[in-house]
Amino acid sequence: MPIHVSACAKLDRALLGLGYVERHDLERHLALTRELSRAGAAIKDMGAGALMLAQVAAGRYEAYLEPHMHAWDAQAGLLLVEEAGGRVLPYPGPHGLLEGGAIIASNAGLFDELRAIITRNA
Repeated sequence: MPIHVSACAKLDRALLGLGYVERHDLERHLALTRELSRAGAAIKDMGAGALMLAQVAAGRYEAYLEPHMHAWDAQAGLLLVEEAGGRVLPYPGPHGLLEGGAIIASNAGLFDELRAIITRNA
């Protein structure tokens, strides 16, 4: 049976994965966590970005966000999300595959709102 991203279109009903590792700016991470929490989203960090992307593709999470992932962790999962009907931020961004880039992988109903929140907290 094919997998598909979730149909949830409200942040106050969403389960989000939010990745953090020490190379990310802690204050930005905390600000983003606060804003998403205030919007009513449930937030988890399972510590495995590639797995979290698969969870989004399978519809178990509405989105996964991380300020930076390496290509070897991101590429397959981003393709899964797209093939399951989701949207992703263009990857890897301006610095190419060797540098990696930011991740927003979401269902279509939340993508634009999440992108705006990330932009405000960048």
